[in-house]
Amino acid sequence: MKKLSLVAATVSALFLSGCVISVGAHEHDRGDLNETKQQLTLSGANQLKSFDVTAGSGSLKIQGDDSVSQITVDAVIGSENGKDYEFTLEKHGNTAVLVAKTDGGIFKNSHAYLDLVVRVPTSMNLEVSDGSGSIMIDNIAGDVSVNDGSGSMYISRVGGALDINDGSGDIEVKNVSKSVKINDGSGNIDLTKVSGSLKVNDGSGNVDAFHISGDVRVSDGSGNVTVGDVTGNVRVDDGSGNIDVNRVSGKVTISDGSGNINVNDAGSLYINEAGSGSVNTNNIRGKVSM
Repeated sequence: MKKLSLVAATVSALFLSGCVISVGAHEHDRGDLNETKQQLTLSGANQLKSFDVTAGSGSLKIQGDDSVSQITVDAVIGSENGKDYEFTLEKHGNTAVLVAKTDGGIFKNSHAYLDLVVRVPTSMNLEVSDGSGSIMIDNIAGDVSVNDGSGSMYISRVGGALDINDGSGDIEVKNVSKSVKINDGSGNIDLTKVSGSLKVNDGSGNVDAFHISGDVRVSDGSGNVTVGDVTGNVRVDDGSGNIDVNRVSGKVTISDGSGNINVNDAGSLYINEAGSGSVNTNNIRGKVSM
């Protein structure tokens, strides 16, 4: 009996210690942290070519402004001791570099967050690497590249090309003057007014794309796909979910595992694989192959 009691006590201790160890760094309550405000500025930024942002945990808002010549970063910082994050803004050659790190390396156990509001000259190219938290980007005249772990994303008024690599979270994109490329793990994707080609590779979630002035290609694992008002060709490869394609000037090509297919007003239609579900077509001006 004594041996059994000793074993039980040891197992209980292991379970208890495991519970303590399993508490993640970012499960900390924000209310337990000391909150402060800081501002960083970098003058002469309108003479620079690009702006690189590396952020950890927290929201990120980047606003382009053609009336400013400097970069201004306003941060609300939650920290345990003031030593669990990095917050810097520097010039490296022709590039402005903002670092707001809360994870990895010496900060791997950090609970800190930085909510950032950034105002930049519109003319710059923008590259963002973000860990978690919502992202809002507006009015950037150059190319924009975003690599994001998790969190919702809203991007509008981009004068150059847009490239997004996203783990999870909804994505909304409006008014891009050149091509758009999106690789997404999960979450809904909503795109409106792209003056260039569109390529979407999506694991799961609905994809909606309207007013695209270029070819469209959507590869989707699961979720509905809706495409409309396209000046160019459309190709949809879908695992499961309904497909609706409307008002396309060029060729529509579809491969579908399961779900209904509806195509209205297209130059021509090629359905390579329909899987299960109904197929409805209307006003196909050229060849139809099913």
